[in-house]
Amino acid sequence: INNTGRIVSDNIAITVNTSSATLNNAATGTVVGSLLGNLDVSNSGLVALQTYNQISGTVTPNSVVHATIVGNYVQSPTGVLQVGIASGANYSTLSVSGSATLTNSKLRVNGTSTGTATINDVVSATSLAANGLTVVGNSAGATYSYSILANSLSLAQTAVSVCGTLTTAYNGTCRVAFDN
Repeated sequence: INNTGRIVSDNIAITVNTSSATLNNAATGTVVGSLLGNLDVSNSGLVALQTYNQISGTVTPNSVVHATIVGNYVQSPTGVLQVGIASGANYSTLSVSGSATLTNSKLRVNGTSTGTATINDVVSATSLAANGLTVVGNSAGATYSYSILANSLSLAQTAVSVCGTLTTAYNGTCRVAFDN
């Protein structure tokens, strides 16, 4: 499957039940939905593990899906893996039976969850490499960092003050969210 456009779904974007397939998601490619089955993924574009609203033509806010691939997941430096977080206990996951390589690429968190939380096993694989991974979020109320333990990538969500302390004069840093 060579994708240079969009493959979108309100749940499962790609399922491979027989033999195996390869998804080559180009830098211009977007996949929204779950990936399931015998699949090797090469991602240079956007893979959003969320649902797609066909009416609005956008990713559904705070939506989550779970992807399980029997194969490998390789993400290039231009690639973005996007996960949805509805809460610290309800979030998207990617489970890979082979190796997952996210080196020098981006993980985007899309959700409105704020506060402090540990988000475990966002990406798990038999072998996991993520040196130089950048984690960004779209919520002004939280920042994210990642850790890898036993081939599982987890996120630490930390609450931040949106605009510091306000008095009669502005005092403190102001954080503004943007989706890049």
